[in-house]
Amino acid sequence: MKRLVLLLTFALATLFASPALAGPYMNTAAMLLREGFQSVEFVRSNLGDRELARVAHTIAEARMDAAAHLTIPKEVDKAHPHFLLALASLERATEAASRGDVSGCLRNIETARGESRTFRALLEQQQLKLPAVRECSLSRPEPDGARSAQAARSVLRSVSARLSVDSARLASRP
Repeated sequence: MKRLVLLLTFALATLFASPALAGPYMNTAAMLLREGFQSVEFVRSNLGDRELARVAHTIAEARMDAAAHLTIPKEVDKAHPHFLLALASLERATEAASRGDVSGCLRNIETARGESRTFRALLEQQQLKLPAVRECSLSRPEPDGARSAQAARSVLRSVSARLSVDSARLASRP
């Protein structure tokens, strides 16, 4: 009987601990993918700006380097290659845009979207979900309303002082 209780306790602990072990990886992957897609969408909406694409390409290479040095938990080992492929496609999209290759850029964006969907689907098979960036497990709690209001008033005072504007009149606006 003691063995059964011990075995059940261990099984429950393992069940609830597995997603927690993948937490830092999941947070980092969520951030890298989100930033990558935001960057490439900005480049896509400004395809004629090769300087922007060149800078975005440099940042995409840094994302690839960061992803290559992640510690990969065993829960995500099958999904991780698709994460890397999504980032690589985003990097190739920005590189193509920097050369003025619009069709190559768009093709690589679509490839990245597909790899990202595959990555997320494989995570879901392991009962894992890529967190929204605001939901990351190690994020700081939001400040309470009083501190937020006080911080907003402080910013308002400093900005109005620089602009020589009446802060009381600004604060009373809806």
